[in-house]
Amino acid sequence: MIPSTLGDFRRSSRVASWAGSSDFGSGSFNAIGLMPKQVESVFVDLLGAKATCVMTNVPGPRQTLYLAGRPIRSMMFWVPQSGRLGMGVSIMSYAGEVRMGVVTDAGLAPDPEAIVAGFKLEFAELKAILKNKA
Repeated sequence: MIPSTLGDFRRSSRVASWAGSSDFGSGSFNAIGLMPKQVESVFVDLLGAKATCVMTNVPGPRQTLYLAGRPIRSMMFWVPQSGRLGMGVSIMSYAGEVRMGVVTDAGLAPDPEAIVAGFKLEFAELKAILKNKA
């Protein structure tokens, strides 16, 4: 089941974290990356055939960085698409802002902008809840 709201996502993330699946997953991927290329390819193909989406969150620098004396206004990255993945979701924070990018297979989600719009609405709701608690 895909979480439909930030609350659903938070609850499912707690369950995954409690079950240790996030540590297991990252440890497994690190181990696979150390294997010979032929063995790694078998695992990538196997996992790529089982997965439909990759989502990653990268906390970036909290302060503005500078390049050649000029401020870097924003940063973004894209989840690597491999195998037959139908969707990649990238979330990155930088200098007090959060950016989200969605890459989809048109047959899976023909309107990725709707996913981003839903994220913006949920994020605004979360900010309002946190503001009321402060």
